[in-house]
Formats: sequence, structure tokens, C-alpha cells
Amino acid sequence: MKTLLKLLLSFIALHNTASGQCFTKISSAFRHNYAQKADGSLWNWGWNGSFQLGNGDQQTVFIPTPVMITGSVTAFEVGRS
Repeated sequence: MKTLLKLLLSFIALHNTASGQCFTKISSAFRHNYAQKADGSLWNWGWNGSFQLGNGDQQTVFIPTPVMITGSVTAFEVGRS
């Protein structure tokens, strides 16, 4: 059941972005996700109790939020925390 819910949430996130531009790559862990858009920008959302999202706080984020990074991302992978 958890896997099905995770897949459903990932599908919704992939096809429901604020800018209308869909994600082209996604990596999910136990409760947090990272995704990349066609323009190269990296986004994340999910549980953040152990700073998984790297945004400086422990607030859980329910909608895809841009990751503030310098440079370009060519590959990424999310691990279990």
C-alpha cells in the first residue's frame, strides 16, 4: 500500500507543477522526493525531519519546491534517511 501511495504522489507531482512544465526525472526515497525539470532545475518535497531536503529547516513540504543551488545538475539520486 505504501508503494502504491508513493507512486501515486510521484505521478501527481510529475504532472501538476505550478509552472506547467512537467518533471523529466524523479528520485524517491522513503518519504522525500527530488525531481528535475527539462530546464535543468532541481525540485524537492516530502518529509524533512532529518534535514533531507537541505533547505536549512525541518519543515515538511507537500508541494514541489525549487532547490537553491549554483551550477547545473547533470545527475541526482535520493537515498533513504
